[in-house]
Amino acid sequence: ELMPPRTGGFDRELFVSGMEAMVKLLAGDLAGAADLAARLRADREHRVRELREGHAMAVVCGSTAIVAVHIGEIDAAVADLRVGFPMALTTQDMPVIATVGVAVAWVAAGQGAPAVASRALGAAARLRGGDDPFDPLVARLTERLRADVGAGYDAAYAQGKALDREDAIAAIDPDRVLIVDPVGST
Repeated sequence: ELMPPRTGGFDRELFVSGMEAMVKLLAGDLAGAADLAARLRADREHRVRELREGHAMAVVCGSTAIVAVHIGEIDAAVADLRVGFPMALTTQDMPVIATVGVAVAWVAAGQGAPAVASRALGAAARLRGGDDPFDPLVARLTERLRADVGAGYDAAYAQGKALDREDAIAAIDPDRVLIVDPVGST
């Protein structure tokens, strides 16, 4: 074994499970992705307390949110992001924050807000440090958003990408840009 399952607070097994959910989703195994996401969500409470760093949990929350959008569970997706976004911020790792931003864009699209989703996707690119058109989840969402808003996609994406770091983070904050139950019982 090259690396122990946990290193410096990073839970490698948790991270791999989140990535496995994405692989299942991309391979068309929606039921398998949904089952794994449900197990990760159920396991989240004790893991959140165990982790000293939020890297793995933030990425997993983004993954479970995207799966939830694909199975029509928007409230669960919002709840995932309300856990994952603050954890991503604590990492101060822009690519991790950007990963959650892509999930925020998926949820905004699932809520019927393609312009918000397009801007959030641009903000995620800003935070990541560049476009990621070959990420299959980004490519799928981009195709969907272009179909929804046409040329408005490019303008909203560019607007998000042009933001400074602070404003880009605000543009992917689920409590600011998503339709959220005000009492937090999404």
